[in-house]
Amino acid sequence: MKRPVLIFFSLLLVLSASSGYARMRDEYTAMANPYTQFRAMTQSNIWLCFSNYGFFGNAGEYGTVPYSCMFPAYSNQDYLFQGGLWIAALAGRDTLCTVGCDGWAHEHEMWPGVTSADSIIQRSTIPTSPVYDSTAVSELDFIAIYWDTFTDPTIPNSGAYHRVMGIQVIQESFSWSYNYAEDFIIINFWIKNIGRKNLREFYMGLYVDADVGPAGAQYDDKSQDDVCGFVPTIPIQYGGNPLNPKDSINVAWIANAAMAGFSQSGTAQGVITPDVTGTRVLRTPNPHLTTSFNWWYSNQNDMILDWGPCFPNNPFDSIMKLVNSQLNPGDPQPGTPSYDDPRADILKWLLCGNGSFDPDQLDIKYANRDTLFNDTRYLLSFGPIFPAIRNGVPVTDSMFLPGDSVPVTFAYIGGENFQTVWNAPLWSQHPYYNGVDTMFGRDQSWSPLRYDFTDLGVNARWALDVYDNPNVITNNPNGTDRVTNSRWPTIVPGDTVICDTLDPFFHWPIPLIVAGDTIDWTGDGIPDYAGPPPPAFTEMLVLPGVPRPNDVTILWGRRNKVPYNPDKDSLWNVLPDEQVGTDIFAPNYEDFQGYRVYRSYPNNEREIAGWTLLRQWDRGRRWIHAIPSDTLSDTLEVPTDPNFAYRCWLDRDPIRAPNADLTDTVLQLKYQLAHNPDFSSLRQYENTYRYVYVDSGVTILSPVYYTVTCFDFGNPQTGVTPLETSKGSNAFRVVPGPAPQPLNEDMPVMVIPNPYRGDIDYSSAASGHPWEDPSRAGWTEHSRRISFINLPSVCTIRIYTLSGELVKTLEHEDQFSSVHDWDMISSDVQLIASGIYLFSVEDESGKTQVGKFVVLK
Repeated sequence: MKRPVLIFFSLLLVLSASSGYARMRDEYTAMANPYTQFRAMTQSNIWLCFSNYGFFGNAGEYGTVPYSCMFPAYSNQDYLFQGGLWIAALAGRDTLCTVGCDGWAHEHEMWPGVTSADSIIQRSTIPTSPVYDSTAVSELDFIAIYWDTFTDPTIPNSGAYHRVMGIQVIQESFSWSYNYAEDFIIINFWIKNIGRKNLREFYMGLYVDADVGPAGAQYDDKSQDDVCGFVPTIPIQYGGNPLNPKDSINVAWIANAAMAGFSQSGTAQGVITPDVTGTRVLRTPNPHLTTSFNWWYSNQNDMILDWGPCFPNNPFDSIMKLVNSQLNPGDPQPGTPSYDDPRADILKWLLCGNGSFDPDQLDIKYANRDTLFNDTRYLLSFGPIFPAIRNGVPVTDSMFLPGDSVPVTFAYIGGENFQTVWNAPLWSQHPYYNGVDTMFGRDQSWSPLRYDFTDLGVNARWALDVYDNPNVITNNPNGTDRVTNSRWPTIVPGDTVICDTLDPFFHWPIPLIVAGDTIDWTGDGIPDYAGPPPPAFTEMLVLPGVPRPNDVTILWGRRNKVPYNPDKDSLWNVLPDEQVGTDIFAPNYEDFQGYRVYRSYPNNEREIAGWTLLRQWDRGRRWIHAIPSDTLSDTLEVPTDPNFAYRCWLDRDPIRAPNADLTDTVLQLKYQLAHNPDFSSLRQYENTYRYVYVDSGVTILSPVYYTVTCFDFGNPQTGVTPLETSKGSNAFRVVPGPAPQPLNEDMPVMVIPNPYRGDIDYSSAASGHPWEDPSRAGWTEHSRRISFINLPSVCTIRIYTLSGELVKTLEHEDQFSSVHDWDMISSDVQLIASGIYLFSVEDESGKTQVGKFVVLK
């Protein structure tokens, strides 16, 4: 539809709204409450909470997930309240809009099914993951399916005026831990018309309400100093090249207005929040779309007092002003139409398709005040949406018909070190301020002078390259020849390979050339979700209490003994985790460089609180070709700096490390068994694990995580630093203490703490027993814990009152731990009372040991 016709039709719709409209007959009704769910995606450096009903972020449900979008991981900094999907279209004489959330009263209009089968599906490409799936796309995938067809008024938080469009959404989220991909999550939506309506002027948007500041519900004022904007191209001063189309990143961003929170009062004031998050559209369903970026403030008491920039010369913004007669040209437009306003669908549809690009928040002043100290949110929207091809024929009618489906892909991106200035931005300090202007153009934006877009720009570029890898030509099922995972140097477009495809996005990867030099390559327009892979995981085993009670031994490099092979090690074949193979980005090289051992003390029973590097070993000097695919090209040495190699030999290996010193073989378990009597208890693992590391002096009975990662040597030519396997996915949790052993009087079974005192805060780390209240939901009587220690690997624990009444029976079976916790709840599901209690421990042979403990509440 042409714009003039659309404007006239829109005016009729808006003006007729004053008399209200009849609510359509409910076409679909839920028979039970939808099976709603939250899951936190923590695979990468950006931790994002997802729901299965149309929005992401925890929406303030901190008791369910304690953060909404934490970035960087473990930083305790939150960059999101909630983000939701908006879908709006014209259907006959009606204007319809469905939202995942809209900022008012937690309104939701998209819902999953009603059984546990409708929960979020998890998949992973990591073979050791409990959710490993050969069809997975990333190291952690989330898949959710939801609809807008539920109209049961008893569903909590359903929109009172919601009218069905007949839309199904399949939402796929992908995340990676690789250093080039860890700062973004790709979200793919498949939107399908499952109803009976012919939809036209179909728009969609991503609504983001950030509330940037410290994580947690106690910082309830952190929303009042957010600032947002839109960066079309990476600024030159931050590494952008105006001649390179790939630097046109088109990212909508939101952050704190300054380094530290400066809300006029409250707990977030003065707390540093140094980074930024943003959204980038990676794929739209067809190339012929209009994009809009609108932001506004939320007024918690009156929807009509929301404020956002409005431009008289934009007819769509002007239509917004017709909604209320008291609004004059240049006055604020309504931002978020209220859920109880019968005009809400019309207003939201107009907002999605107004074609406006608001100036950055720093570059506009309204009503004689700075545009800060308010709760900012933005909508990145585009349309009209329709499939590029229907039944094998290009679509020209711009309609979204029953049965049509389209893909839309976003990247949710984090950028570190964004803040450069501590003080709050004031209008009088604007570099182009002359005492008169109230708005500046994008070429006069203050944002690039106050904020550093380097990391955000780099991550936005990587998001596009991972989505559509320039080095991979995707299989084209309609092609005369099917080309899969072929690198561009081996294919000459128009030469011997033909890809006859109807996909309107497909093209041969082409070079971007400036002054005769190739500065970059494009993708083929079809998603690959591919990048240079890290090595595979190494299998590991963690043994607490070995060789001493306050030691933890880490074994890794698991493999089976094989016959002698003169081309390899005399005892072992090549380990899978050593990745002797070919890397698509560096052919003909062993894509393995070394190992790193990490430790983490959790801040509660379930959550890792950051990793500490204990040791690293790598394979020392490496030589690679200047042109990786050309074995005749000049060779150069991999840089020996912390980003690439360290010259620390793994072991004495005549094939892989012929120049290694004998003293560097101490990493081998075989060497330790031959030279260190303390390792005699590890003899049983001699032919199973190759490497060993002992972490000494750990805190007894404090839970701890360990992980061993593998990393490669990267690619110095392309700037890809070494890639490392995920820490969290290979994490191994133990409770340090004496290793399990047969019952004996020299080291009797004990209870700690003994006595257990109710007036001591055992939930704090200083208590020495810091895992009460593991979910941080607030300490209760059900959080109490005592521990039985010095247990055999398999035994039965029985607790009695002094009168001999059996209180509880506990079964302990753990070959690696001599510790067992009890929540002090009886078999009758009652909290035990103060008093003296007896216990007995019986091992598999029938041998018994007894003791007692005291509880004082």
